[in-house]
Amino acid sequence: MSTIQHALIACALFLTAGTAFAGGHTPGSLLLFPEFDNRTANVTLVTVTNTNGSVANGTVEVEFVYIGKYDHAGTELPCLEFNRTHVLTPNDTLTVVTSAHNPQQQQGYLYVFAKDRVTHQPIVYNHLIGNVVTMQGIESVDFSMNPVSFAGIGDGVITDVDGDGNKDVVVGLFKVFVRPIVESAGPAWSPFEKQSINEIEKVQRRATRMVPGLGQRNYEERLEICKLITLEQRRQRGDMILVYKMLNGFTHIDTENFFTFTSQRHDVMTRSAVNNLLVAERCHLDVRKHFFSNRIVQEWNSLPIEVRDADCLNSFKILYFGRNRTTFFYCTYLHCYES
Repeated sequence: MSTIQHALIACALFLTAGTAFAGGHTPGSLLLFPEFDNRTANVTLVTVTNTNGSVANGTVEVEFVYIGKYDHAGTELPCLEFNRTHVLTPNDTLTVVTSAHNPQQQQGYLYVFAKDRVTHQPIVYNHLIGNVVTMQGIESVDFSMNPVSFAGIGDGVITDVDGDGNKDVVVGLFKVFVRPIVESAGPAWSPFEKQSINEIEKVQRRATRMVPGLGQRNYEERLEICKLITLEQRRQRGDMILVYKMLNGFTHIDTENFFTFTSQRHDVMTRSAVNNLLVAERCHLDVRKHFFSNRIVQEWNSLPIEVRDADCLNSFKILYFGRNRTTFFYCTYLHCYES
């Protein structure tokens, strides 16, 4: 490595260490870095800082887990894992050059999580922040970004889902990178055919099956352990939140173009008219029957009036989620990471 490259790396180490203490970071127990690049002429620097200044309990183990996508021959890897563990003292900062830290893999992603110094098990330790810098050649910085931070609930609690002593990051990765894609613009395209519903649900089925120790359990058990609900339930939840927003003026959508109210059908003030219930449109085609403004009518009208008339969006979410135990556990996230 040339003198210029050494100088650039030294400057980058200084900058990333300073950035780690700057504002805009959310400390967590697990940091997810979307990419490392060890290709020729590229240098990736990963910085992790322990923001806990306590002398008594501010020292922690951190494990770097590299998930390789390609080796140095350009061959695609089956998500091979490479691990290294370090100790961070109070207010300590560690910066590594990934090509030296992990010489076996060329490209992929990595995550860093906190471990107990005695048991070496993953724990809740919401004091880690970080930064990643990738330099392209010796002339320019390709990008610099903060990792995705996952904060644990509790203090010093072991953070594996299945109790096998391993940190389970699959659920966190699924929530951050996969689920937003399969839920994008859900109210516009939500499927109604059972085959299509099952095809989409397979994405989450496969993700939960990848959690260590849960592969042999049935889907319902995996959902409960991972504190998830089905994607179909989440789409229905998204529909209800959008209806609430539309009816309460949180959007710029004209509700008269979407909904028909019972009070518009007749002048008699029946119970349904007083409660401002919706009326479904009579349709002959399934496409129209399952269009947003029609498919939400039955579910919306079945909500208790105190839920529909919630005074704010957060109150509506809490009341809607807490209607029964099936959906309530979604809000707990006990012993799991949340982004």
